[in-house]
Amino acid sequence: MFTVFKYFIAIIIVIVLGVGSYIFWPRIYSPIPANFECLPVNNTTGKLLPLQLDSNNIYGIALTYPGIIYQTGSEYHSESIPPVFRKRQQAINTGSVVKYPNQQTLLDQIEKIEAGLSKTLQDEFKILPALVDYEVELGIVVLDDISRKQLADPTFSPRLGYFLANDLQSIVFGVLGLGMELESEYLDAKGSFPGFLPISKFMWIPESEKENSTLCINIQTTVNSELRQQENTKNRIYSNKESHYYRFSCGCCE
Repeated sequence: MFTVFKYFIAIIIVIVLGVGSYIFWPRIYSPIPANFECLPVNNTTGKLLPLQLDSNNIYGIALTYPGIIYQTGSEYHSESIPPVFRKRQQAINTGSVVKYPNQQTLLDQIEKIEAGLSKTLQDEFKILPALVDYEVELGIVVLDDISRKQLADPTFSPRLGYFLANDLQSIVFGVLGLGMELESEYLDAKGSFPGFLPISKFMWIPESEKENSTLCINIQTTVNSELRQQENTKNRIYSNKESHYYRFSCGCCE
């Protein structure tokens, strides 16, 4: 009984810590947006092309905006690597419809990660909801192969393409993996259900990039006409080069 309830008690703990941290956040740990130089966007500074992705190498970085760190009460240290997760190929969605995973699909995925837990959950709970979270994100395509050595070069600027993606995730999986030995597997799984990564059809490629440049746009998410998220991509904490460096450093690259 305790083994099961500790997962769901964690939901309450996270909420309480989130509120407390938002109010009493130590100034020394305050996340600061990267010093971005916004790319000019017009017909002469870039081109719009059909989006092309390496479907086997899609990664996400969590906690990239100060607002979401405060909201979730997450820890932030400027020298620590942020959580990095994978989006599996089946998550890619080029349409406009997302099908929620049913309870059996959720249980099957849990069983793959942690054998025996799905039966325990079934015995204790009649319903296991997906609890889907929606977040529109700025997607970045690396157009050329890059190395760690290049990323360490302050004069190097990778060729990038920019697109929009909706990062859907099952909060239940985030709770089940919270602080656990298999946390990274739950982190990957929660956003990799079929169709959980709707993407735009095109990407914008600037004619030139600088080390600290990025596409600065206002993004927002509405669900049933209700505003759920609103941000500007210039408020990201990590530069484009830092994000790629963390992808190399997380140990999750193949």
